[in-house]
Amino acid sequence: MGSSKKFFTTHNLVYLAILTALLIVLQIWGSAIKILGTISLNLSLIPIVLGSLILGIHGGAFLGFVCGLITLIAGISGMDPFTNYLFSQHPGFTAFICLFKTTMAGAFSAIVDNALANKKRSLGTFLASATAPIVNTSLFIIFALMMSGTLKNWENYPNGQTVI
Repeated sequence: MGSSKKFFTTHNLVYLAILTALLIVLQIWGSAIKILGTISLNLSLIPIVLGSLILGIHGGAFLGFVCGLITLIAGISGMDPFTNYLFSQHPGFTAFICLFKTTMAGAFSAIVDNALANKKRSLGTFLASATAPIVNTSLFIIFALMMSGTLKNWENYPNGQTVI
């Protein structure tokens, strides 16, 4: 079995618990801060990046998945009108988008940090922090292009707002 490092140590579980609690608070409260009409500021990427830096790919991906799950639940319940609209039009695809984009944001953040950890620690931390929002937003844009017709009808949805 060798010297493979176990992920589920007490130390890592405590970090995961604290960062998950922080993520939930930031996801719920951060969604109240609206920019550009109905789009929320995603403060929950902060604990995802911290988890990536501290716990590596497993921690970042787990926290990203939890973030996506909270977004999906908020969308299904109607707390997030935009996600609710997307879910009403494309339930399976919207669930996939919510879970996939944030999971990948956490995982890629850890990959970037790990790649640069031994060379330039501060550069690795900076680029890992930049990677999460770039991956999250880029994946959303790619998937949104696949639903462009649905997005065009957003302003006609009862809770929809035109964003200019």
